[in-house]
Amino acid sequence: MRQFLLFCVLVFFFGCNTWKESLVEKGNKEDAIQNAILDFSHTKKLFKQDSVFYVGVEDTLYSLKLVSESEYAHQWVPDKPYKDIIGISIIGDEETLYHKKDLEIGSSGKIPSRYQVVSGKLFLWHDDKYPLTKELVNILERYNLIRSDDVELFFITDDGKKGASYYFCRNDLSNYKKEISTIAMGYDVPELKCSK
Repeated sequence: MRQFLLFCVLVFFFGCNTWKESLVEKGNKEDAIQNAILDFSHTKKLFKQDSVFYVGVEDTLYSLKLVSESEYAHQWVPDKPYKDIIGISIIGDEETLYHKKDLEIGSSGKIPSRYQVVSGKLFLWHDDKYPLTKELVNILERYNLIRSDDVELFFITDDGKKGASYYFCRNDLSNYKKEISTIAMGYDVPELKCSK
């Protein structure tokens, strides 16, 4: 009986850590994005909530500083740079739709041009180095994210929606912190010891 329990504990321990062994240690922001998506896909509660996720990328993370505040708006500006940290944020959003007229193959900047599908869930992010492809337009159609009429779209953002913010050490992408919060990345940068 003791051997069986030990076997179950080992299977549980190694089964849970298998995906962590796939994290890339050395790399660039593209590798940090892949690490964040891998971790996020194992954050069961958030991963189950939506089928489309947007990935934000800060190759050099900046903290944010409040410069003015009123009853209706706050103005935040970049403050302190964290040159040794790459910031990646992921939040679910199935409400954003793209006009068919804006989906010009070869264009860049307006529409996210990079994507990855994990277990049927779509992750999208902007990358100015990659133009919009027919393949991505097909993916957007498959996830019903394209609108063909000319009606102006209005978006209501859910300030209470939780997302994940990842803070990766640039020199060791397996060294990172994850925060699940309704607060955007940069407002409260956690302490992360990145060796030089």
